[in-house]
Amino acid sequence: MTIDFNEDLFMSILTEQLQSLLFSSVQEVIARRYPFWSVEDGTKIESYADGTGTVGYTISTDNARAFVLEFGSGEFMDESNPYLDDYKKSVYWNRPYRTGPSIVTRPEGVYQSFNWETGRPEMKEASGDLPPGFKTRYQGEEADPQIGRMVQDVADVFMDKVDAEASDLIMSVLNMRGNAVFKENREVIK
Repeated sequence: MTIDFNEDLFMSILTEQLQSLLFSSVQEVIARRYPFWSVEDGTKIESYADGTGTVGYTISTDNARAFVLEFGSGEFMDESNPYLDDYKKSVYWNRPYRTGPSIVTRPEGVYQSFNWETGRPEMKEASGDLPPGFKTRYQGEEADPQIGRMVQDVADVFMDKVDAEASDLIMSVLNMRGNAVFKENREVIK
């Protein structure tokens, strides 16, 4: 008699459990430190596997505040922002009055802008009139990149979870599904 070990099933169980820990790490880090990346604020968290054993999550948001924090605004805008061209072509760019990175006063009328507290779009109205001493240009906001910190925070929390929970989690799954991983083989070995 031999005991066969189903390595593919075991790796599948292991990957599934580690991916679960990674997902909970992403959720915990976002909830704790990155309010403009919360699911309620438009963030999508999608799992992926590349077929070579790499699994993970793609995290994306449509919250404008998250992008301003990452890439800055106005004169402080990071020109390497991969979304800058799309932004300049959108209704949010004050065309034709805005010709460079400086933020300029809008002409009279209704326009779509972002509420910088929520990062969500809203309609606003501009009078086109400038009170005495009012600036026609605004400096903008310096970038405070968060994505790199977020990735490191997720890695740290994930490793803590692996240390604290992975062994117990994997053992509980093996106890439930172990009969599929370990099989008695009654073939006669010659």
